[in-house]
Amino acid sequence: MGVKLAILIGVSKYENCTNLDACLRDVEVIYELIKQTHSYQDILYINHDTNSDSVKPKVIEFIKKHAESNTEVEQVFFYFTGHGEATSSDVHYLLSDYDSSKKKSTSLENTEIDSYLRLLGPKLAVKVIDACYSGVAYIKDGDEQIVERNFRSSAAGQGINNCYFMFSSQNNETSHAQGLSYFTESFIEAVLEQKDQTIVRFKDITDRISDIFSTIYKGEQTPQFVNQANLTEEFCLVTSELKEKVKETLSVSGALAIKQPETRTEIPLFDFIVKESQDYCTDFNEVVAVFNEVIKPIVDNYKLVGILENLYELKIIISSMSEMYPVIGKVESVASVLDKKKNSYFVDIIYDEEKKDVRNGIWSVGTLFSRDRSPVDFAVRSSNVPFDNINIEFKAKYPVLESYNCSILIFLSRLNLLIMDSCAPYKETAWDVYEVDEDKITWSFKEIKIKDSEKLESYIELILEKSSKIIMNNVNELYKSASERINGSFVSGDGGGTKRRERKVEGLIVQNPVKTKNLPAPMVNE
Repeated sequence: MGVKLAILIGVSKYENCTNLDACLRDVEVIYELIKQTHSYQDILYINHDTNSDSVKPKVIEFIKKHAESNTEVEQVFFYFTGHGEATSSDVHYLLSDYDSSKKKSTSLENTEIDSYLRLLGPKLAVKVIDACYSGVAYIKDGDEQIVERNFRSSAAGQGINNCYFMFSSQNNETSHAQGLSYFTESFIEAVLEQKDQTIVRFKDITDRISDIFSTIYKGEQTPQFVNQANLTEEFCLVTSELKEKVKETLSVSGALAIKQPETRTEIPLFDFIVKESQDYCTDFNEVVAVFNEVIKPIVDNYKLVGILENLYELKIIISSMSEMYPVIGKVESVASVLDKKKNSYFVDIIYDEEKKDVRNGIWSVGTLFSRDRSPVDFAVRSSNVPFDNINIEFKAKYPVLESYNCSILIFLSRLNLLIMDSCAPYKETAWDVYEVDEDKITWSFKEIKIKDSEKLESYIELILEKSSKIIMNNVNELYKSASERINGSFVSGDGGGTKRRERKVEGLIVQNPVKTKNLPAPMVNE
């Protein structure tokens, strides 16, 4: 029987990002749980001094010690809680001294962690990540089968044959917290709710977390899992002592009790109908007020800050889709989302059999009887809202930079607003002719109650913040790529052979993106 190892990292203090108090509690509780299983022979526990020059050497030293030993590694359990940031090629788990201009050196990359796991050659690798945007960026068109297949090939590419990878959110979602981060809280709950002397499998844990997020935390975030194993692998034996010690740590750390579903009590039918109707809008002036007094001021007051102010010009266009019917990139993706919710929102779905001039009231006869139709377009029927389309253009001041378009679409029902957003670069198709690069468009969406002004405000702010981050990340990637090219070795031919020449560039500095406003509760664990 080989050894079981655990690496637990919780980053709560940041120099250039908002602090995350919940993450300190997360790792404290997970550490107590791991310790009380009495299954792990060596635990690397990092909850303070979480700068990159401290964390990385400790992790590498731990990996090398066990990789170079003659002891077989039965299992490695890796856990991280803190800020996360997704790029087009990887996900970065941010350390305390994170600097966007030193992205790789001040964060742990997902692929880097997989490489460490591979070096240990465990029979089973378990990776639990509680961070925003943590779902690895192999997602394509929202196809769950493609996601699963790409995850599996990623793990196999790292030489990891059996694994359970658990991510707190998709790569375009934030992760939330109160006393504990919701995801870590659910992991703990999956163990504590078991009867004494029960053996808990990792599959039991992922199943329970899925259930919790589909009921208690429905709509908050969507965890992502990869189970590449035989599903019988055991995490621990649940004992009364384990429960007692973990609950004691929960209490001492100040974490809130795990949220439970509301107790269902029978209420009279009339009272039920009155209660459920309270969230609906019956006066259209309520809707107009939300658009004009909640959403529009946030967009109107949006400004570029820091270095982005010097690199881009901002143009904001607020309009109605029914009036000007703007060109929407990957409109089929938008139509596909609307098709699944067509009974909820004031919108007509246009299918591939239908004529494209439905806005003039002409529909094809085949529409009435066709099956398996593909949604290709849509027409809104909420033209009396103040606006439903927000376009934000980030026009580059320098030709080396790409310009960007952030598009926000808002669809109306009596209960909710369906908000869809995307941010993608423009491509130049002819001299001074630009269009949004459809290959790089990914639509995100969220449904929010019209009367929930606080959540609406937070989400619009989050969209704008996300767009700034995407652009700043790509600017930094451009800078990094140029720096490596200029500072590196260049090979050039000189007739009979090659010669190497070094070039240096000095005085190039990219400022860090300015810290943005903290979102209101629940906390965002980015």
